[in-house]
Amino acid sequence: MSLQELGRLAVHLPVDLPLVKLILVGRACGCVNEAVVMAASLSMEDVFSMPHVVIMRNQADFVTELTMNFASRLRFDGGRYSEPLMYLSCYGAFLASNRSQNWARRNSVSLSRMNQLNALVANLASKLRSVLAAAAAPGTRGDTGEFAASSPAMPYSDPALASLERLQMLARSRGMVRMDEVNDMLVRAHEEDVLRFVIAAACAPTFLHGTAKRASNFPSEEECEKLRLALNRTVLMTGIPRVRPLTLSSF
Repeated sequence: MSLQELGRLAVHLPVDLPLVKLILVGRACGCVNEAVVMAASLSMEDVFSMPHVVIMRNQADFVTELTMNFASRLRFDGGRYSEPLMYLSCYGAFLASNRSQNWARRNSVSLSRMNQLNALVANLASKLRSVLAAAAAPGTRGDTGEFAASSPAMPYSDPALASLERLQMLARSRGMVRMDEVNDMLVRAHEEDVLRFVIAAACAPTFLHGTAKRASNFPSEEECEKLRLALNRTVLMTGIPRVRPLTLSSF
C-alpha cells in the first residue's frame, strides 16, 4: 500500500496516522477488533481516573486512591507491561460489566471516558467496515479510489467485515455482554505475541513485507540506501499472508 492510499484511508478514520497503521496491520494479522479497540484507547484521554492532590486535600485519602489506581492498572495489565494490552483488557471487562458507576469506582476508571471509548470503538468499527465493504464490492472502487475491488470472476469476501460487525454490535449493546462473547471477540491470550507484533509494526517508522534475498533475511546497507530506508529503523515482516484488497506490500 502506498503512502497516498494510506492517507486516503486515514481520511475515513477519526484517529492519527500511526493508529490507522495499527488498524491495518491488525487486520492483516487477523486481529482487527483488538487493533480497533487499542487504536481507540490510544487516541483519547486515559480512561483511568487519576486522583489529583489539589482536589483531594486529605493526604491519606489521596494515597489510598493512588494505590487503588495503580493496583487496577496492574490487574488489567496482567504482568504484560503494555498499555495497549491493558486498555484492551479493561475494555473487555467493561463490556462484560453492568457499566455502572459502582463498577467504574471499583476499578478506578472514569465511567464517562469508558462510555466515550465505547462510542469511539463503535464509530471506528462502522467506518472501517464501510470502507472495506466498498473495496470488496465486485466492480466498484468505493470512496477510497485506489483500493482495488475484486472482479465478478474472482469474488472476495473479507473476514474482517463480519468481525467488525460483531464488535460494533457489542459496543452498541446496552446490557451486559456474556464474558464468553467478549473472550471470543477480544481476548487472545494465546496470541499475545501477534498483538505485540501489531503494536511494534504500527510504531515502526518503516516496515517491509516480503522475503529478502539474503541469508540474514534483511536488506543490505546498499539495498536500504537505494530504497531510502533507515537500516536501524526498518522492520521486515515475513510469513504474513497477503490480504486483498488492502495489502501490506509496500507501505
